[in-house]
Amino acid sequence: MMKFNSNEELYFSWFLDDLIKHGIINRYLYESNSFILSGRKSYTYNKQLVTKVKPIRLSLLDEHIYTPDFLVEWNDDYYGIFFRDIESVNCFTKPPFFSVRSKKNNLPYTFFEVKGNFDRNNMTRLFRINQKWLYDKHGLYVHLVTIPDLFKRMFIPERYFKTDSNRQLRKINFGIKKFDEYFMWLKNQQYARK
Repeated sequence: MMKFNSNEELYFSWFLDDLIKHGIINRYLYESNSFILSGRKSYTYNKQLVTKVKPIRLSLLDEHIYTPDFLVEWNDDYYGIFFRDIESVNCFTKPPFFSVRSKKNNLPYTFFEVKGNFDRNNMTRLFRINQKWLYDKHGLYVHLVTIPDLFKRMFIPERYFKTDSNRQLRKINFGIKKFDEYFMWLKNQQYARK
């Protein structure tokens, strides 16, 4: 079993497992790609020793590396329903997620950053800076999802209905929508706009 850095990432993996089960996505990877947003900056000064001058190199700024939480590879059959290319201007509906195309195999994929609703250390603010930086430097968009807001807006993964120990039913304090209900709603939205 894969180890995640937070419960929210675990819950999102359950959401993705349901999408794999229904053929919406081909696969997902956890923390698979890291991107250098800025390189290391250093400076040199000459230190006078007793008999010689020695150049000393010191770090001014460390490099800045960002790693999105998940990489999701979409099934192209669900283009326009669950996702669309971020640069596309020919969509008439608003799918939940944006994607970019792989340069290797032209498959659509999306990077995701997962946060909880309560952001104690204001890490969402830091993510927003990394998100802009990554898009500007590499042309890659990272979609932010917050848990359980994602489940309120879309559907609740099957595994989420039971507690983390998988022994009891979880108390859910918002409207329950299963995958089939959400998928039918999405398809109806698509057909209503045609």
